[in-house]
Amino acid sequence: MKFKLTGNAEIDQQHAVLDALIDRLELVCERLADEPKPSCQACNAGRRRNCNGSLSRLNDEILSFLVGHVTYEERLMELLPDIVRCQVHIRGHKEAHAEISDRLREVAAHLGREAPWLLGMQLHRIAKDWMGSHASLYDVELAQQIEGIGPAEIEFDSELVAILDELVFHNRPTRTTPLVRSNARRAELQRRLATLTAKQREVCRLAVSGMANKEIAKQLGITINTIKTHRAEIFRKMDVSSLLDLIRAMDIAEPDEL
Repeated sequence: MKFKLTGNAEIDQQHAVLDALIDRLELVCERLADEPKPSCQACNAGRRRNCNGSLSRLNDEILSFLVGHVTYEERLMELLPDIVRCQVHIRGHKEAHAEISDRLREVAAHLGREAPWLLGMQLHRIAKDWMGSHASLYDVELAQQIEGIGPAEIEFDSELVAILDELVFHNRPTRTTPLVRSNARRAELQRRLATLTAKQREVCRLAVSGMANKEIAKQLGITINTIKTHRAEIFRKMDVSSLLDLIRAMDIAEPDEL
C-alpha cells in the first residue's frame, strides 16, 4: 500500500526515506529476480549467513529510523489542544507506533530459522501495509490538526540533536543526512540491478571487473554483438551512460562485491 502525502514537508520526507528503506527488504536475496521462490539450500552456508546478516542490519536500520520518526511526530502531538478528539487521536497514533516496531521485531526473531528471502518479503508486506494505513489514519489527520496551531516543522534544540545523533539513533530523520541520501540512492540502484537478467548480471560483473567485450564474449561463449546488446541494455536499466558510471553505480549498489 502506497503511503498518502500529508502536506507536512518533514513527515512526507521521512515517509519517502522510510519507504525506500522498506523497499530494500525485497532485495535481500538477489535470486528473487529470477526465481519467485528460491531455495536457500542451493546457496552455501556463507551466502546464507550474508543474507541473514543483511536482513538483520536492514531491519535494525528501519527500526532505528522509526525511532526518529516517532520522536518527531510525538513532538508534533504536543501542539494539539487538550480536547477529547485530539487525545483519542494521540493514543491511537502512539499505539500504532508501538505496533509496527513490535511486529518487525517479532518477524526478525525468526532469522536463521526461516529463509531470509521469505522473512524479507514478510517484513516488506507488514511495513508497506502499515505505512499506507498509518499515513491515512493518523499522519494526514495530525498534519491537518496542527495546521494553524503551531510551527509546521519542529526545530529541535541543536545540542539535543547532537546528543541524540551520537548516542541514541543515528538515523534520526529530522533532516536529510548524507547517510539517508546514500541509503536512498543505494535502494534505487538495487531496484534497477534487480531488473537485470542472470546473463546481464554476469556481463555486468565482468565488464565492471575490467574485461573488454572480446574477453567477455570468449569467456561466456557468445558473440561480441550479443555482449554489446547486453551492455546497452545494462546501461539503460542502470541509467548510466559510460562504463565509469556503471562502476560507480555498482560500487554503491553492491559495495562488498567490488
